[in-house]
Amino acid sequence: MISTNEPIDTIIIGAGLAGLSAAYHLKSNYKLIEANKEAGGLCRSKFINGFLFDYTGHLLHIKSEYVEHLVKQLLGDNLKKIERSSWIYSSNSLTPYPFQSNLYGLPPEVIKECLIGFIKSKYELREMEVNNFEDWVIKHLGTGIANRFMIPYNKKLWTVHPRDLTTEWIGNYVPNPKIDEIVDGALRVPEKKWGYNSYFYYPKYGGIYSLVKKFLEYIDNNCVYYNKKIAEINTLEKIITYSDGTKDTYKNIISTIPLINLVNIIKPLPKEIQICAKRLRYNSVLNINIGVNEESFLDKHWIYFPEDKYIFYRIGFPASFSKSMAPSGCSSIYTEISYSDAVPLRYKSLEEIQKRVCADLIKAKFLNKLENVIFSFSIDIKPAYVIYDHNWFHVRDNIMNYLRGKNILSIGRYGSWEYSAMEDAILQGRDAAEFINSGV
Repeated sequence: MISTNEPIDTIIIGAGLAGLSAAYHLKSNYKLIEANKEAGGLCRSKFINGFLFDYTGHLLHIKSEYVEHLVKQLLGDNLKKIERSSWIYSSNSLTPYPFQSNLYGLPPEVIKECLIGFIKSKYELREMEVNNFEDWVIKHLGTGIANRFMIPYNKKLWTVHPRDLTTEWIGNYVPNPKIDEIVDGALRVPEKKWGYNSYFYYPKYGGIYSLVKKFLEYIDNNCVYYNKKIAEINTLEKIITYSDGTKDTYKNIISTIPLINLVNIIKPLPKEIQICAKRLRYNSVLNINIGVNEESFLDKHWIYFPEDKYIFYRIGFPASFSKSMAPSGCSSIYTEISYSDAVPLRYKSLEEIQKRVCADLIKAKFLNKLENVIFSFSIDIKPAYVIYDHNWFHVRDNIMNYLRGKNILSIGRYGSWEYSAMEDAILQGRDAAEFINSGV
C-alpha cells in the first residue's frame, strides 16, 4: 500500500504534454500518474510495418519564444522548420488554405459569389450584431465564403451548425483578410501565407513521440507511475484512491485528463457542478491511417474537405512532414472523420468505414487505386474537439472555479476544456508548476 501519512506536494494526473511540462517545471516533490502503459497521451506515435503514424496530425505551431527555445533545447538536431503546404478541396478544385484569401483556381461562378458576398459584408453588414459563429462569418467574410466553405466545413468538423457555436475559440484560427487581399487572392495565387500556422516544426525522426521521450529524459523516472488508474479523489480529506486499492494524500493536484472525466471521480461533488458537467459537449474523431505502396503528395501536408460527399473533413500525409515516416518508395495518409451523439457514424463496421475512406480518396484522386493500400488501421479519439456552444463559458467557468478552490488546477486541451495546441499545453504545464512553486 502507498502510505497516506506523508502528503505529496503535487500529484499530476496524466502524462500527456501538459502533465510532462508540469513535471519538468515543478520544483517540489510530485508524482506523475498515468493510466496507460506509456506517456504521451495523444502526443504519441505508432510504428506499424515500417510506417510511423502519430495520433492524427500533431504538428508544432509555435508563437512563444519560450516554447520555441524549450523545444529546440529538447529535440536539438532532431527538429526541422517546415513551410506549410495546406490546401482545400472543393468544387473539384484544389486551392491553398485559407479559402477566403485563395479563391483563384475555383470555378468563375464560385469566385464571383464569394467576392460579391465579401464586398457586400463590408458595406451592408457593418452594424450587424454577432450572436454566434455563423453571424461572425457572414459579417466578416460574406455569404458566399460562408456558404461555399466556412459553414459546411465547420458543421462537418464540429458536428453542430455554426449558429450553435460561440466565437470564443476563433482567436488566430480564422484568418480575416482585407478587401484588397481577397481580390488579389481571386486574381492570382498570393505570395503571402495566411494563418497562425504558416510554418511549423516537426521531428526529423521518431514522429511526435520523440518530443515526449525527450521530456521524459528530464523527469525523474521514480516519480512516474504507469498503468495507474484513479478511482476517486476525496477533496475533503485530500486523498486519492487508485483502482488497485492504494491511496495517496496530497496538497495540490494538476490534472490534465478531460474535465468531464475529472469531475466524475471527485467525491463529494456539489449538485450544481454535476449539472454543469453534464452540459459539457464534445465531438470525437475517428482517425483512419493508411500505408500506401506509392510515393505521392510529398509536396502537400494536409487538405480540408468541406463537402459532405467525402466522409473525412481533413486528410494529411505524414511522409511529407518527414520521409522517415514511411519506407522508401511508399507514403502514408491519415484521414479524420468527426462524429458525436448528434452526428453518429452510420456504418455497420469499422471495415465498412475504411472501405468508404479509400473509395473517397480514389474519387478525389488522392489515392491511385485500392491495390496500392498495404494496410489501414484506426485510432478513436474521444473527446477530440470541445464544442463551444452557448453554455460553454458559463459551465466551464463554474467548474474551473470550484476546482481551484479545492487546490486542483485542470490544464491542457481537455483539462481546460478548450480548443488549443501543443504549445498551449506546454505553457499551461509551466504556468501551473510556477503557481505551485510560488507557494501562493
